[in-house]
Amino acid sequence: MAQLPAGLPGGALIYVYHRPEDEEYATNLALALRERHFNAVVPVFEGEPAEIENYHRDTLRECQAVVLCWAKSPEVWARATCREWRSWEKLGRSERFAVRGLVAGPPPGSRKWSLLRLPPQNEIDLILDLTEQAKPSPEALEPLIRTAAPHRN
Repeated sequence: MAQLPAGLPGGALIYVYHRPEDEEYATNLALALRERHFNAVVPVFEGEPAEIENYHRDTLRECQAVVLCWAKSPEVWARATCREWRSWEKLGRSERFAVRGLVAGPPPGSRKWSLLRLPPQNEIDLILDLTEQAKPSPEALEPLIRTAAPHRN
């Protein structure tokens, strides 16, 4: 995964996507991004299923960057979500994401270790291993903020 020095502009909309079981870690991740002066938003879980899906799709179309927060949720969900981000055109976007990131939070495990070492190609641009950090710090997010990776799709 080659890196470019472009980075994310201040105030960029970053979608911190997660499942309900990772809400605490994802909220702390979004707060750390806000400390860095980004507009971090999280998914909605309450409401009509169609409204929830529409919010998710609209946010994927509008955000400059997307970050998958994977702490306690299952591996299959993390991998399937990465696959969803493979083609920005199919998401109805007018341009590529500045970065598609994965933040691996606690607990550490062998399946996370495997995904961190063998990331899905053309789906994720940057992976941060924060499995040993109970709460992500704004400083730990520096690689995400300063990195923009080229996309093949």
